[in-house]
Amino acid sequence: MTPLSPLGRIDILTDFERHQMLEAWNDTDRGLPAVVPALFEAQVARTPDAPAVLYEQARELRRAGRRRANRLRTC
Repeated sequence: MTPLSPLGRIDILTDFERHQMLEAWNDTDRGLPAVVPALFEAQVARTPDAPAVLYEQARELRRAGRRRANRLRTC
């Protein structure tokens, strides 16, 4: 490298760091625990009366939100 070398060409990672970032941390060869709807359903089952949406003075409980979502799915 020279003082006039573009910054993008300077190698700042060690071989270990490059392997860790590009391979170890990026290893996606494993199944996901669940999709978002399943996670939402599980949370509703655990805490059905907890607020799901809060806006100003309005509160929507998870149980009510689940009923609305289920109605939308059947349309």
